Amino acid sequence: MRAVLAFVLGLVALVLTSVATPALWLERNVVDETGYVSLVDPLGRDAEFQDTLASTLTDAVLARADLPSSVDGTARPVMLQVAQNLTRLPGYADAWTETNRRSHDLVFDASQGDVSIDVAPLAQLLVEESTGRLGVDVPVPSTLPVAVAGERERQAVDQVATLDPRATYLAGAAALLAVLCVAVARRRSTAVLWLGVGTIVVAGLLKAVAAVALPVLATRGGSSALGEQVLDLLRRAAGDSFDGWLLALGGLGAVLLVLGMISRVVGRRHQPA
Repeated sequence: MRAVLAFVLGLVALVLTSVATPALWLERNVVDETGYVSLVDPLGRDAEFQDTLASTLTDAVLARADLPSSVDGTARPVMLQVAQNLTRLPGYADAWTETNRRSHDLVFDASQGDVSIDVAPLAQLLVEESTGRLGVDVPVPSTLPVAVAGERERQAVDQVATLDPRATYLAGAAALLAVLCVAVARRRSTAVLWLGVGTIVVAGLLKAVAAVALPVLATRGGSSALGEQVLDLLRRAAGDSFDGWLLALGGLGAVLLVLGMISRVVGRRHQPA
């Protein structure tokens, strides 16, 4: 009876682990602002993305600037040149970080009809650098949203937002059931060993699912050239980050496997002849 109960507890723990791992990754790296900012930070150093961002940023600023006709014709090439070199400016890192923080709030604003990012901090940096060359003040709104995805992605974001704090509860339940599995097992070393094997299998299965799911998601494009690149780069960053989590999960499984094997060997040595 104890063996059956331990088997059931261990199996449920592994099933919960397979659900909790991607859910917890999403909660920590997408729903959480700090995790999101860290995840998207490398986008700011991608050369192709920067070219598209420069063009989009310039158009967004000029569309709302209402400049005099005498300046309007020369403004775009001047601002575009500055925008293409934003990454070299001293204030770029802070502006990019603030852009990502504001964008996180905008992305998870359920009242929005689409998925947008707020480029106002970058726009402010662009205008500050361009004003001297243009000879006129260019107004920058406090928020400057740029759509990157549509209603379908909005629905997905709204679903992801519900993971906090459910993902943590799932992970806690999985850990508790694993402990109970070992506690009630007739041979605890065997229970630890098979929990290790199961954890490694779960990590492998999640890797296989991710390998299939990410290319499928890649067919869902953004609502603009910038949106296409943002989503593509996010998929790559997400894949690399999630792989790190799966490597850690597989490592945990390997540790449990080794501990279980060592415990079995030690236990046999201490058995009376």
